[in-house]
Amino acid sequence: MNIAVVISTYNRVDDARINMEIIRNVWEKTNLFGKVNIVHSYNGKKEWYLEKYLEDSLVVTENKGHFHGAANLLDAGFLEIERCKWDVDYLVFLAADTWITKPDFILSLLNEIKEKKLYLATNTWDALPDKPGNVLKAMASDFFVLDYKWALDLNIFPLDYGKFKEKYEDLFYYLGGQIMVEKILMAHVFRAIHNQTNNDPELPALVKNKIKVIEEREPVHEKIDENGLWVRKMYWPKIGLITNHKSEEKKKILKDLGLNVGPNCKKLINSENLDYFNHGFSSFQSVN
Repeated sequence: MNIAVVISTYNRVDDARINMEIIRNVWEKTNLFGKVNIVHSYNGKKEWYLEKYLEDSLVVTENKGHFHGAANLLDAGFLEIERCKWDVDYLVFLAADTWITKPDFILSLLNEIKEKKLYLATNTWDALPDKPGNVLKAMASDFFVLDYKWALDLNIFPLDYGKFKEKYEDLFYYLGGQIMVEKILMAHVFRAIHNQTNNDPELPALVKNKIKVIEEREPVHEKIDENGLWVRKMYWPKIGLITNHKSEEKKKILKDLGLNVGPNCKKLINSENLDYFNHGFSSFQSVN
């Protein structure tokens, strides 16, 4: 199976570099996939990321805010894969700070998608430990795996967040809600399967049957804090998934794993002062 990876980055540039080192020096060294094509979709400041690192293609887009910018990064990454005309069977989408240290887990997802003729593997975005969620309402966008040819044929991308926002923004304000990229992404998947099934009345069940919910990562969120923010679990050792925002926590995990697989990885492990990392961005920050 031929795979490509889209890495989306705003300000977590050191995270992105280590992510690429893991892909190049862990994933590829296993020979499970062969050459992995990487598109780095970036919308941060030019001075934060002056040149390509280990990516095959660097795509720079305008940052229009948290959700809008995130959607544009996904769009730009997918469209660049299409432009490059690589022979790709499956796409792995990763946020810059979302590292997967066990490529055999990725392979197991790909094998299941292929054997069961599924379209994607993702996670429910609205679940909590005491509250089951519904993947058909919102899917994880920080890590998901997609059947590339299906997505291409059914026009999953572009998401066109800007057009959707322009048309429906007042309604969302009226309802007191946000236009979430996780919901627009699932809406495009839902629409694509709808178009394949001739408006079958059992559509929700059909959609669920074509999605692999990554049970090992369920639920993604641990709680809702006092400010109403959803707090995510950040480390999933069984599948090698690391999503920590804090550099100190990632340093400890890499050190414990003995994962010194590149110069940026080595620098994080060996540095006492981590102020340099991601230019000091150590927790969630938005351009809004």
